Amino acid sequence: MSKIEAYFCDYKDHLVPDKEAVGISPTEDLFDKMASFPTVFNPKKAEIHYCTGCYRTFVLTPASNLVNRRLIGEEPYKLKVKELAYGLRAETVRKYRERKRFS
Repeated sequence: MSKIEAYFCDYKDHLVPDKEAVGISPTEDLFDKMASFPTVFNPKKAEIHYCTGCYRTFVLTPASNLVNRRLIGEEPYKLKVKELAYGLRAETVRKYRERKRFS
């Protein structure tokens, strides 16, 4: 039997394989809020994680529903993805800190 590495998705509280996990560094940027909680693509180096399924569900799908890329263009879509991705990262860090505080 082979060994599979899995990580806990702190956003939706489920286990995901290491290929679907993305880490978050819990550091905040005081001057640029959107740059807070940077993404760490090696999940072994991070303590807080979210999965690519959550990213697809809560960032990419709403961004494509809110911004019509054919009419408006690509730049507003990229800004909306950046905004929603920050929201996902911030909420994941908040849930992680809340869980650690009460455990």
